[in-house]
Amino acid sequence: MVYLIAEQHQQFYKCKQFWSTTMWFIGFLYLFILIVPFFIAFVVDDFWLGHKVYYEQPFINFQGDHLLQCFKGNTEYISTSIEFLDQMLGATNDKNLVFLFKVTRVDNNADGIFDFFNIYTEIQINGANIQAMECSVYFFTTVSLRDNVSIQMQAPLHIRLRRNASQNQKIQIVGDIQFVQKNPLESSQIVRNNYNYTVPILPPNQDYMGLTDFLKDIQNRNETLRANYIQSYSDAENANVLTANIFLKVPVLTPILYVPTLRENLKMVFQYYVYLFIPTYWLISIIISFSLKNNIFKNAVSNNLPPKEQNELK
Repeated sequence: MVYLIAEQHQQFYKCKQFWSTTMWFIGFLYLFILIVPFFIAFVVDDFWLGHKVYYEQPFINFQGDHLLQCFKGNTEYISTSIEFLDQMLGATNDKNLVFLFKVTRVDNNADGIFDFFNIYTEIQINGANIQAMECSVYFFTTVSLRDNVSIQMQAPLHIRLRRNASQNQKIQIVGDIQFVQKNPLESSQIVRNNYNYTVPILPPNQDYMGLTDFLKDIQNRNETLRANYIQSYSDAENANVLTANIFLKVPVLTPILYVPTLRENLKMVFQYYVYLFIPTYWLISIIISFSLKNNIFKNAVSNNLPPKEQNELK
């Protein structure tokens, strides 16, 4: 005997009344298949939190400008390379304070983003001993992000240098540069340039900004840079020069807190929904088939066989 063609035998399970218990049971299970994966997808994806975190290595570079504030006893010394800030400081800017620094930039993987900075600094005060002196250095940098969040800004990087009076010390600093933020940033391809300035633009009714107001503007920013570092000491050759060798790394995985767009949220939720829907549908289908075949809920059975074959099966 040779089989030429095979037809699939199908069996149908029907309920006699539309509002029967069987109909309610089957309808409830199908609603379960649709609604439960949808609900779980929203919960798992943190849809209602309103913000997410992604990781990016920011592009950071040193502009070459600085603001230096030193204290020796009760005397304050200030120096800056920024012309407008120099005019704002006026007589406070001390020309006897000499500050030199050199920045070496390293790009380990040749991706156009600097991974490491080595900053060598020298500080001296003409006609004064610099022992027991504490200095705050603000290196002005440019920062940009380009993935989920687009930012172009200028940010001062603060480093504190301190030397004791008892010894001639050279400072060694090792740490990293962190991108910090107070509130989430909007996800957009439009470049955010709220802080793309070195010195803030003064309001029309204000024609002068002191150093305190300038530093307060830096502290009030939503996003900026911060250096986390460890400071150590070694013997210095020249007691009249405060030297520091600073090694700072830019983390490859910097967390960025942002507010995703509605489209991004729905896209992620849909992916979770599909992943949950398939196993849920398979499981519920087994439950429905088992309950109908075993007549747990009353139903009528029919098939697609011709009447003659149906009588033979009986």
